[in-house]
Amino acid sequence: MTSPISILLYHRFGRSQDPLSTPPADFERELCWLADRGYRSLTLDEFEHGIDHAGSADGSKRVLITFDDGYAELASVAAPALRRYGLNGVAFLITGECPTGRDRGDSANPNLNHISWDDARKLASEGIIEFQSHTHSHARWDPDSDGTRKLERDLATSLDVLSDELRLPRRTFRHLAWPWGLCNERWERLGRSLGFTYQHIVQRGAVTRPGQTIRLPRFCFDGASTRAFRTWMTLLGLPAGAAVCNRIFGTIRTYRQGAGYV
Repeated sequence: MTSPISILLYHRFGRSQDPLSTPPADFERELCWLADRGYRSLTLDEFEHGIDHAGSADGSKRVLITFDDGYAELASVAAPALRRYGLNGVAFLITGECPTGRDRGDSANPNLNHISWDDARKLASEGIIEFQSHTHSHARWDPDSDGTRKLERDLATSLDVLSDELRLPRRTFRHLAWPWGLCNERWERLGRSLGFTYQHIVQRGAVTRPGQTIRLPRFCFDGASTRAFRTWMTLLGLPAGAAVCNRIFGTIRTYRQGAGYV
């Protein structure tokens, strides 16, 4: 792949004491930087095509902007900022955390921190944000047979809920972001058997190989300074820079977890 595809990862916005949070003003500056330099944010169909038909030296600058967990700031912060710069994104939802309209009447419900299905349907219909699976419970599964059975039920439930709530065919949901980026080969095979062709982890790097569909590296920019964002994105935009990042951080991840993008 001559032109790397960087996958950006954010979680939430505006929570100053939360390490997973990014100040909205910083997020705005980062989107502005991308737009000013001609980056194009991809839809999932475009992303899949870019992987499957890689190799043309068109010099395009492409990113996939992703959000994990499905916090309420998707509707109040992320979507408005994306609109302002003509960009779009993908949110991986913990489907068991998204409140229904019925839940909105319960102010004590902890799920109110997450985007409602009403708001998700609205954003999806506008084409601003697409929604995919971050599992149903965001649990930590044991890598044994019993844990694998629980994982299978959890993933299947997430597919059912996404399909029912977003009123789309089950086959629409082909992308899975592993909680904490943790996975192994057995879980990856299980995910593929359920229809999750594209599986995302958390790792510094960019997509550089044609046909790569698992362990897709996503660079987490939660709380990163604008300067750090610009530096990393400039590096990842270069084929050689992306390749070096993949090799270094993929090797580190493989050493720690046995499942890195290298």
